[in-house]
Amino acid sequence: MPPPLRALVEAQLVAWGTHPEWQQVGANLRAECALVHELFTSLLHDFAAALQTDPPPVPEKAWKTTCKSHELRGSAMPAGARPAVLGRAWRVGAFAAAISETPGDLPEGAAERALRSYARRPPARLSAQIRATALGGAVMWATFHPDDTAQDPFTCLPESAEGIACALGLGYHRGGELVVFIYSTHLPLHRPTIADASSYSYYRPHHDPAAHHGYTRPLKPGVRPMPEVVHATVTGAALVLPYRIIA
Repeated sequence: MPPPLRALVEAQLVAWGTHPEWQQVGANLRAECALVHELFTSLLHDFAAALQTDPPPVPEKAWKTTCKSHELRGSAMPAGARPAVLGRAWRVGAFAAAISETPGDLPEGAAERALRSYARRPPARLSAQIRATALGGAVMWATFHPDDTAQDPFTCLPESAEGIACALGLGYHRGGELVVFIYSTHLPLHRPTIADASSYSYYRPHHDPAAHHGYTRPLKPGVRPMPEVVHATVTGAALVLPYRIIA
């Protein structure tokens, strides 16, 4: 990358040093090793170019916008290493909101009540709506069992929302119940990169550049990190029902 552009990025990382969350984003950027050199250079070049636009952008917004065009570029897991079962944890309210945005005339409040009432055996209408619902954003983060990738990953995690959030590094979880579910997909599974994490300050780059996946950063010391991957959005058609609600 040309020295002037490199200097521009360096100056922005220094400026972020006064803000705890963005300081961590800068530290993650410096520690990134999941992107091959060409892709990492491209990410930095595009960020620097965004910082040079006129009028000057808000740097944090420029970073998030740049990251979106570099998502899902970490190495894809080889076929022999792919887990058969993936897991996700979601706030109950967020899952209900996603269901309500899917055509089917089920308002958010009704969706949340139905989720709580029928976790063990969803009725046909709720099952159909869940299967049509996107289970995440453009980049979905997932975990899998660290010892047996054919098993439910939540069997090796605490039976509490707080314990699950801690192990998965869900730093913005502020209490309350979680919906946990398992699923499978044939989509490529990628090692997470700083571009996938964007401004999420609880992400930590895995130190081994040859690894096929990343690891979560638990919120408390002494908790075993869980493997993590990212992939494009899937719908609830991939779910293995029933889901569970954990308090």
